Amino acid sequence: MKIAHLPAGFFPNVGGAQIATHNIAEKQHLLGHDVYLIDRSTNKWGTYKALKNDVAYKLLPIIPKTLEFVRKAEVNYKANLSNLIGMQLRHYQRKYKFDVWHLNLLGPFIMYALPHLKKMGVPIVGTCRGMDIQKFPEAGYGWRLTDNTWEDKLRNAFNEIDILTAISNSVKKEYLELDVPEDKIFSIPNGVNCEYISAYEIDKCKIRQAVGWPEDKKIIITVGRNHPKKGYKFIPEIISHLIKERNDFLWVIVGKGSEEIYELAKQQGVAQYLKIMPQIGLKRSETDSKYQFPSGDLVSLYKAADIFAFPTLIETFGNVNLEAMAAGLPVVVTDAPGCRDIVFHNQNGLVSPVGDTLAMANNILKVMTYESLREALVANGTAYTKNISWYNVAKQYVSCYEEAIRRKQEHMISTKPSQMLVH
Repeated sequence: MKIAHLPAGFFPNVGGAQIATHNIAEKQHLLGHDVYLIDRSTNKWGTYKALKNDVAYKLLPIIPKTLEFVRKAEVNYKANLSNLIGMQLRHYQRKYKFDVWHLNLLGPFIMYALPHLKKMGVPIVGTCRGMDIQKFPEAGYGWRLTDNTWEDKLRNAFNEIDILTAISNSVKKEYLELDVPEDKIFSIPNGVNCEYISAYEIDKCKIRQAVGWPEDKKIIITVGRNHPKKGYKFIPEIISHLIKERNDFLWVIVGKGSEEIYELAKQQGVAQYLKIMPQIGLKRSETDSKYQFPSGDLVSLYKAADIFAFPTLIETFGNVNLEAMAAGLPVVVTDAPGCRDIVFHNQNGLVSPVGDTLAMANNILKVMTYESLREALVANGTAYTKNISWYNVAKQYVSCYEEAIRRKQEHMISTKPSQMLVH
């Protein structure tokens, strides 16, 4: 099958949507499909050429700054120049004759591209991946909150897409609330590189020494850049509850922008129990691909820790939960959208009400205290991740593409004008 992936943005910018698109495209290539990714996010040809050599599938460029030019024309002159995008996509469709187009994260570029893809008559699969579909007023999260035209754009886009995939039940719920027919929605979760993670071997003591973690304490790890929706502001308060019962732990946040959480911990008198790691601080293995996610050095940190804790307010999916499970960590999370779709209380993790710092502290204490509970959570977690490896997810998307192609063909037959015989 010839597959065209069109993401709203791509590497070298790294986020959940970019990582998911990369893994799907890579695994579909390894499964024997002819996979292309149309990359509009690289504005420097040198960066684009380097990226082209780093990925297994084929990259096709969009002329740099096309989106910016089209948007400026629309805002400043009320001119619709989206055909500058359309002509490039039509060229690629004519040249490569793709069987299906997969749109990942329905951002502004996708909104301009969709009408032109629709005119081509090619089957289209779309996947919302976060701020394009979700909204969370408490954190000011979601384009539906920040752009009063976005919801109408989404509804129009949904009408032009043949099949929409939902990476979680929370996303499916949003589709349904926006009047997407249920038979148009296919549930396909994000995946995890469980084979890579589980096979990655480390020396726990050496890793801890290298990053300055104490060897005689429990390490609670949280992974991801700080954002109001992540709920990191609750961590100092959770620590305050924990130290009433025991003090043999260190909480580590691995991710950018968490310095303010450390300042908050200082104000609450618990800074000695918190470590911020904006950078991982380990030397990347020479055999580790630049676009291997999670990277080997992050896997090393997962495996050198004891517990994964994630106090988030809302997620689209929560890939870090899967990564932690695959690395053999018990996970303690909140009952937030995204997390509750993949972490089930007392099965493959412990779940606390969103914002309930005492409940989360108690769940962490349970994992610290009861070894049998910890072992059961770890065993169930690793088993769970094996069912949603990126290979399995990539296969599910291929089945989805086949269904989109079938539906498109049926639609074309049903709408084809009948031929009348003339005698």
